Amino acid sequence: MSVSSAQVTCPTGQVKCKGKCVNLSIDAKNCGACGKVCPTGYTCVSGQCSLQQCPTGQVNCGGKCVNLSNDANNCGACGTVCPTGYTCVSGQCSLQQCPAGQVNCDGKCVNLSNDTNNCGACGTVCPTGYTCVSGQCVLQQCPTGQVNCNGKCVDLSNDANNCGACGTVCPTGYTCVSGACVLK
Repeated sequence: MSVSSAQVTCPTGQVKCKGKCVNLSIDAKNCGACGKVCPTGYTCVSGQCSLQQCPTGQVNCGGKCVNLSNDANNCGACGTVCPTGYTCVSGQCSLQQCPAGQVNCDGKCVNLSNDTNNCGACGTVCPTGYTCVSGQCVLQQCPTGQVNCNGKCVDLSNDANNCGACGTVCPTGYTCVSGACVLK
């Protein structure tokens, strides 16, 4: 003769949940009540879902065990997030090691030999029309038909401030045509 699960009597301290006997004070799938499941990382203690004890060197941050000395999302304290490009070292956000040939300029790894905003030194910005070559601001090569006049590419055939030659300025009322100042 078989006994139905409805007729099964549970031992002392246990109750029937979905036909099985469980201890509501320690069962993580039935914690404090039938069907009440504890989240991942939690255990059932005295009928309450509790975060499992974190291992030595870790703390509970929002229900997760983390190491505050190297967790970039909880660096030094729960919720302290390191900016992009930084890592958590000994509980402090630190710029990641720059690759060979680059240096740290205001929290960013740059190559001083070709960065127009940090040319030769952090913060040295090349003027408009210049590029950084070997750590020096150098005028970009002028397009065909233009020449370099004091760091600016100009067309000597129609530039009223450099008409026919660098620095030759057409007088008021004149314009530059084919490299000569002519009355408008």
